[in-house]
Amino acid sequence: MRKFKLDFVDKSPLICGHIFPTKYNLGLLNHHYKIEHIIISYRNIYEQLNYFYKYQKYNLRGPLNFKEDLNFSKVNEFDSNNFDIDLNLLLVLNFYKHWFYLIQNKKIENFTLFSFEEITLQNENYKKK
Repeated sequence: MRKFKLDFVDKSPLICGHIFPTKYNLGLLNHHYKIEHIIISYRNIYEQLNYFYKYQKYNLRGPLNFKEDLNFSKVNEFDSNNFDIDLNLLLVLNFYKHWFYLIQNKKIENFTLFSFEEITLQNENYKKK
């Protein structure tokens, strides 16, 4: 586990990460951490897409791509038609789809949903949660 930087020795009460909610992943987390509550943050898909374009413009790859992808690219400039953004968008949509499926079908309990807007504005909903 240390090889993958999943240090389960330090039992922090808060685990941060982009975890796909597969049965295996949630089982692994429960086995090592005994999860009591899940905080799920989500972002408007248009804001997410805008973020992907900005990220790729300055990093020449998508945020969910491997750093080594730059080695395979022969182009060292931003291209808005690059498939990295399409791939990143599909991965994010699939990520959200899994979480919302579990919520809508009541497969998980003890969770709190935060929108990106609530987090950045720290509005009344955010404070209540």
